[in-house]
Amino acid sequence: MDIIREWLKQVVFCMCFLELLYQLVPRPVWQKYLKFTGGLIFTLVLMQPVLQMLSMDERMDQITWKWQILEESRNLREAQTELAEFQNQQIQTGVKEELERQVRILVQDYGGAVEEVDVQIEENGEIISVQIRLQKVMQQIEECRTQLAVCLGLDRKQITIQIGKEGRQE
Repeated sequence: MDIIREWLKQVVFCMCFLELLYQLVPRPVWQKYLKFTGGLIFTLVLMQPVLQMLSMDERMDQITWKWQILEESRNLREAQTELAEFQNQQIQTGVKEELERQVRILVQDYGGAVEEVDVQIEENGEIISVQIRLQKVMQQIEECRTQLAVCLGLDRKQITIQIGKEGRQE
């Protein structure tokens, strides 16, 4: 209500001021220019509430735009976190597969017939244990275990070698 009252005061003041100017300028040539300019000023005074609402629309657009940017940045951060987790999982899977392949090759070099290799890795990439299942007994099993321990930086106790499906440990 105060906004309307202030606006009406401005309209009345503008009308009075312009009428005073019209009375002070006696020449009709100057009155024509004065009425034109006064009419433009009066139109602006009348349009002030509409212009203010348009200005508020711009502010609302800015607020909405900022909110959308914040929302998008939050979504991007979440996507970045998910991508980093996925990437870490893929790297860890790749490392595990490569270690298992290398263990398989080393055991085969010692004359072992490998049935299955399982390397357990912590999230930080440290090897916890190596489990190897052979199809049959091999001659140099202890030398192979020692070589695996040296190559992988493990204790011999962290390397388990089983023979056959029944799982007889060596």
